[in-house]
Amino acid sequence: LKRPTARPHPTTSLDLRPTNITGMSSTVEHHYLLGTTLITLFAIAATYAIAVRAHFLHRVRDIPGPRYSFWLGSIAHMAGGEGKPSFYTQRHRFLRELHKAYGPVAKLVLPFGRGVLLCFADAASAERDLFKDTVAFNRRPNQNSAMPKGLFALPTGAMWRAHRQALVASLSSGALRAYHESIVSRAHKMAAHMDASARADAHADVEVLHPLVATTLDVIGDIGFGVDFGALAAHECPYTDAGSAILNASIAMLAVPSPLVKAIRALPGSLQPKSQSLMRDGLKLYAHTARGLYERALASKSPSAAKGGNADELTMDATATTAGAKAHGSLLAALAQARLPFDEACDEIISLMIAGHETTANTLSWALHLLAHAPAEQARLRALVDRVIGTDGAMEYEHVAQLGPVRDAFYEALRLFPTVPSVGRMCTRQTEVNGVRVPRGALCIHSIAAAARDPEVFGTDADEFRPARHAEASGVLWHPFGGGPRKCLGYRLAELEAVTILAIVLRRFELSPPGNPESAAPEEYTDVTLGPKRSGLRVHLRARAYGDAFGGGKGSPARTDGATSSWAAAA
Repeated sequence: LKRPTARPHPTTSLDLRPTNITGMSSTVEHHYLLGTTLITLFAIAATYAIAVRAHFLHRVRDIPGPRYSFWLGSIAHMAGGEGKPSFYTQRHRFLRELHKAYGPVAKLVLPFGRGVLLCFADAASAERDLFKDTVAFNRRPNQNSAMPKGLFALPTGAMWRAHRQALVASLSSGALRAYHESIVSRAHKMAAHMDASARADAHADVEVLHPLVATTLDVIGDIGFGVDFGALAAHECPYTDAGSAILNASIAMLAVPSPLVKAIRALPGSLQPKSQSLMRDGLKLYAHTARGLYERALASKSPSAAKGGNADELTMDATATTAGAKAHGSLLAALAQARLPFDEACDEIISLMIAGHETTANTLSWALHLLAHAPAEQARLRALVDRVIGTDGAMEYEHVAQLGPVRDAFYEALRLFPTVPSVGRMCTRQTEVNGVRVPRGALCIHSIAAAARDPEVFGTDADEFRPARHAEASGVLWHPFGGGPRKCLGYRLAELEAVTILAIVLRRFELSPPGNPESAAPEEYTDVTLGPKRSGLRVHLRARAYGDAFGGGKGSPARTDGATSSWAAAA
């Protein structure tokens, strides 16, 4: 009988054939060497970073400041809490407390190897050593700027000079005179809007920050770009929200190393932190608008004489609805005349749109708040406005120069609530500021908020609202708009706008604290700028009655009997 064939075992048998031992060992060796090399390079880089940071901290060891850890720096102190202000949300108060505790020069160690922030409170030394030295301090510390090719971020060099020179003429005295008519018109519309809001409220209390922000945005649209953004008429304006998002995101990344910021911003929007995602959307809106405006201006043979169009013609977002806008503004014309590349012009347009309205509106809201709590000062200014403008109330450009005390009230509000609490510079070579040696690579700021309330400069009443101090002063006491060659280019426009709006509001209304006892006090909130952004700011408004002194002409105060006022008609 045949022996049956054995069935194979169900388990897989081992393959005992010779393998390529040499090839396998070569691959393993390659991976091993690569891993070892990467680990070695990382160790060298980490050692170098530690050595550099230790050496840097050693060089500033004698500068006073709060306690810090080697890696996290002063982040615990900067975060605030337990009744202490935060550097990120109340920087103005934080800087005042910092200098009270540590003197006119103090340091903050930034986390994660970002270096050291040196804070200087003395205004005179800041002007002399920080602002005017454009060799050692040739740029702002804006490595993480969302607009790297705008004037705010560019280093002091050829491109910076070209951009600044392009805009200088559009902010000359002649240009400001031409802009004034638009400012007056917008101020009248804002006053009519506030009057309607006061009548609709049971206590005649009006939230003033929103109409001020909307009005100043509409002004910059008129004079800067020849476009009506319609911000005051709209219940919500996407441009104001987008501007706030950009400012919030900028301060959120202050202490984060630049490579990490770039990596975060390169991620898809869904993977980014909320602040950066909102900033990205805001920049898209502004860039879309900027492209439409700039292409329209470049296409014109004479940009300064180009006719404006509606929103669709400018390829703007549909939310910026405009029909029959005026001529392109001089700011846009200046950029087009200089033929700047779009990426450079875009950053300048976005900077002008945000900085051109948000800062002025914040200060004006604080000015109305302070005047509402100072009835005697308010009455004195109102009497001056009535006397200067005349019986018909038609405000002209020449009146602005005669309203010095109103300008002083604006500056006093700016002193007590500085819309930009600090101005920064990056040290590019070793130097001295206020007798302190500053190493290369240090971030330096002038603490405007601390200098503005220095009792040695402003007296024992430095915390009080007293506009007359500015008329009494001689010389420069502080720097609300920065200083040196990089001083804010639009500060004279801000003055003109502020004096005009304050004068018209004072002629139209009597201001007092909110009549509703449940109205919350305005919250001082700081991202890049200081303003009552979270809480709003409410003021009680009482429309002034017609009288013999006014004559009922153009710009006269509103009737209090419900009849249509000439102000509303003018608007």
